[in-house]
Amino acid sequence: GFRHPKAMSWFLAIELIAAFVLPLLVVLPLLVMGLLGDKAIVGVAMLSIAGLIGFIGPDVFLQHRIEERQVTIASSFPDALDMLVVCVEAGLGLDAAINRVASELGHAHPMIAEELQLVALELRAGKARDAALRGLSDRTNVEEISALTSILIQSEQFGTSIASALREHADGMRLLRIQVAREKAAKLPVKLIFPIMLFIFPALFLVVLGPAAIRIYTGFIAAG
Repeated sequence: GFRHPKAMSWFLAIELIAAFVLPLLVVLPLLVMGLLGDKAIVGVAMLSIAGLIGFIGPDVFLQHRIEERQVTIASSFPDALDMLVVCVEAGLGLDAAINRVASELGHAHPMIAEELQLVALELRAGKARDAALRGLSDRTNVEEISALTSILIQSEQFGTSIASALREHADGMRLLRIQVAREKAAKLPVKLIFPIMLFIFPALFLVVLGPAAIRIYTGFIAAG
């Protein structure tokens, strides 16, 4: 989602700056307070670890942002696909349908709307449709969108009905979502075993057996 021409240069600069600044921020206060003393090996080790963290940290953050973006786009893809099917079956061409879906989803799903708007702008600028669709697949790197772009490209190449292809793909995606939901529901009892064993059962035993244990204890004391 970072589309500035100098985004890559800024990212590399942040990596280098973090690799030099973070060790200074970690080690210099320790040197000023005299906590390191004559332990040069410890200081070098801390410098190396802090530099490595500073260099790898931006990559980890970027990968996290990428995964969040992919999850958001994948979750909003069914709405975009259903709207695209409706627009194409209503008589709009594919280019006009993509533009309409991008404008309609601007508030509800801004990320996928932005990607579709880029596709519409590329098509308007004269870029080939298959190249624009492949660009969409490469930018998002989401499996569902890659499958959709492949279907649209094949439909255009073989001259088949785009509306029928989209309808079949939408039905398949809907069935797939139902299967994924059922799979998650089937895994839920297994995932709940450990929280129940660790947190719920001890509290339940304490509530149920606690008063009985207290009465038994007081009974033994009274009998003694």
